[in-house]
Amino acid sequence: MSDKYQGFVQTPIGKLLVKNLGLPNPTPLERYAAGAPLVDGTVLVGGRGRLAESLPGVLDLLGIASTQAPDADASYKGLVFDATGITTSADLNALRDFFTPVLRRLDTCPRVVVLGTPPESVEGGERVAQRALEGFTRSLGKEVGRGGTVQLVYVAEGAEAATASTLAFLLSPKSAYVSGQVVRIGATGTTKAAEVADWQRPLEGKVALVTGASRGIGEQIARVLHRDGATVVGVDVPQAASELQALMTELDGDHLTLDITGKDAPQRIAHHLKEKHGGVDLVVHNAGITRDKKLANMAEDRWDSVLAVNLIARSGSPASCSTRAWSTTTGGSWASPRSRASPATWARPTTPPPRPV
Repeated sequence: MSDKYQGFVQTPIGKLLVKNLGLPNPTPLERYAAGAPLVDGTVLVGGRGRLAESLPGVLDLLGIASTQAPDADASYKGLVFDATGITTSADLNALRDFFTPVLRRLDTCPRVVVLGTPPESVEGGERVAQRALEGFTRSLGKEVGRGGTVQLVYVAEGAEAATASTLAFLLSPKSAYVSGQVVRIGATGTTKAAEVADWQRPLEGKVALVTGASRGIGEQIARVLHRDGATVVGVDVPQAASELQALMTELDGDHLTLDITGKDAPQRIAHHLKEKHGGVDLVVHNAGITRDKKLANMAEDRWDSVLAVNLIARSGSPASCSTRAWSTTTGGSWASPRSRASPATWARPTTPPPRPV
């Protein structure tokens, strides 16, 4: 999708106005394309902790070039700092020692990842120091600029070998719109990650269900899942049947037209997935509506329709069905994106429901 303002500021007259009037000059964000390397450049690795020794090997497995020796003449596409060894407030000086000399030598759209220990798993000064990492990364995220992102990843004891998929996503252009986030690995007790045969297509062999898939955000989600190897099953209302069918044909996927607020919708979707695909691995409940941006103007029927699509349909969807059609032997994933904030969309939940047994 094009950005007219961004295109304008790249023209000669646009550049002149940006310079003389102080207008914003946004950096074009790098987007991942199928077949491209995860990182187009070198990642500098630093820090001293539980992960420092294994990080170069993990990055090499992902096809990412890395170094642990800073070069005054080099520029870097990414920075990864192992802060799991920070146990006191004084140790936080290591962040300044690592980042300050290289921040001005980052390429466009750089990626920064700080790895820490979950504060709730440690005590005393170490807990305080690890908690401080969140403030540090959020502040650095505002400073890094030029399309860059900064993330904090807390890695639980014993989960050191499960960092590859997280690093692959956060260091690549796949995370172009993700910044200032705190990710936890192993926090729920699961310390092992499934092996990925092809990091270019990590969802190979998986079945992904996307609601509201015919256009807009849903369409782009379907395209990304297909790009990463998943078989996409798109769901949308009958009125969007032609658009949905055309998209799923293009993506070599499958489609189902129905109103997800219908009483039999969960059963119909479950039956379709079981009969055609043997189950489902990922569910993205993208379908959502808005009826009015102001609560003061919200009529009862509009309120009810928002809840029906954005909340109630979800509670009766894949994750709440007892049928095996909603799960696989390896477990599944659930996402509920939300594109705007208003009284008409607050009902859309963003935390996943319990997985079926």
